[in-house]
Amino acid sequence: MCLCAYEHDSHIKVIGIGSLGINAINGMIPANLERVDFIAIDTTPENLSASKASQQLVFEAEAIRANNELAETYRQQLITSTEEADLIFIICGLGGSCGAILLPFIASIPKTYLTIAAVTLPFLFEGRERAKHALTSLKKLTHLVDSTITIPSYHMQNASGDHDTDKLFSMATSKLSRAVLSIASSVICKTDHICLEFAYLLT
Repeated sequence: MCLCAYEHDSHIKVIGIGSLGINAINGMIPANLERVDFIAIDTTPENLSASKASQQLVFEAEAIRANNELAETYRQQLITSTEEADLIFIICGLGGSCGAILLPFIASIPKTYLTIAAVTLPFLFEGRERAKHALTSLKKLTHLVDSTITIPSYHMQNASGDHDTDKLFSMATSKLSRAVLSIASSVICKTDHICLEFAYLLT
């Protein structure tokens, strides 16, 4: 069953949060998908230096924690940046501060579009504490978005047998990029309608 259809050009926004999210959208941009815009968000300008996204936003973690006037400014920035979207992907690696602070803040903004979160769980070598934080973030996230794509990185490590950390992080980033690209290209129909059949697309 089609969850929604719009009689206009469908528009997708992809938000990359933190290092993994930024690297993931950098890998997607060369695909040149029509009507897909990219937004990179991190806590400092320095962390955004490698981003190729057309829009880059800095959200200070302390402001979000305090939920102060600056946090409200961030909310309005997000609402303005996503107001034309029919579907939004939010990409992030769980376990660190971006997954614990930025991700739920961004996912909780008022919206009239469908939202899919694409996230990774930590590798085993990242430690139990990080894994614990990741699972806590994932539990909160499921109540804030319409659907979640979760890539358990530790399974990837076991399957590949590779112990090079840089290669493993690159593999996780690549898998997220391919997953989002696959769905994004599927939901933009030639008739310029957007039709999301989650039972079909996410299996």
